[in-house]
Amino acid sequence: MPGSTPAGRDYHVKGVFVDVKQSDNKQVTLLGQAYNGRRGEVNLAGTYGCEVSSEAPSFLTAYNEANMSVAVPPKAAPALEGVRPSYEVGEILEAECTSGLSYPPAVLTFILNGKEVNRALIKNLPMSGNIDGSVVSTTRLGLTLRLERHHFPGGILSLVCESALPGIANVEPLQTLEVATLAASNQRLAQEPPKSGSWSNTAAYPSLICWTTLLIHVVRFDAFRFL
Repeated sequence: MPGSTPAGRDYHVKGVFVDVKQSDNKQVTLLGQAYNGRRGEVNLAGTYGCEVSSEAPSFLTAYNEANMSVAVPPKAAPALEGVRPSYEVGEILEAECTSGLSYPPAVLTFILNGKEVNRALIKNLPMSGNIDGSVVSTTRLGLTLRLERHHFPGGILSLVCESALPGIANVEPLQTLEVATLAASNQRLAQEPPKSGSWSNTAAYPSLICWTTLLIHVVRFDAFRFL
């Protein structure tokens, strides 16, 4: 109450610690388990109510409540491993992406040359975390892909792993990029013009037409000589 000394006080709620010095009649600062020396626990999510009372003689009271979600965004971009500097056509690309610790668990996405990779090519790997009561964890995703010539536009393949927390406001996705080139032997093959068995036959058509026309004229000329 404004006329009381102190003007505010906190009531013990398991897992929640109120910073009275940083709280007033407009806001409340909650410290959570990290304040008690147990970092990584996020148990502040839930339904919170606010009650406001006036002083005597009216003692009018107003009350309202709302749900609050708590998130712990990853502190670093995801780790992308397994991508070699260069590949030949037909080789297998095996990559693994691991997000930073977060809550809720991060959602990972592979992006190949600017397009999201088909889910049929990726595999969810076991997560790590939830140790000693901690709710933060990492997400792991694997990619296995047989490489073809079209995977190297301009001779370069780019693979991005993106980590995001969907539904959490003000948390931007984090990305890690790895680049691989097409092996030198494949680069030379890619620069050669395509071979086609019909090219030489097509070039011979004019000569064939010319000889056929000449033969017809000769036969017709000889026929007139014997009339």
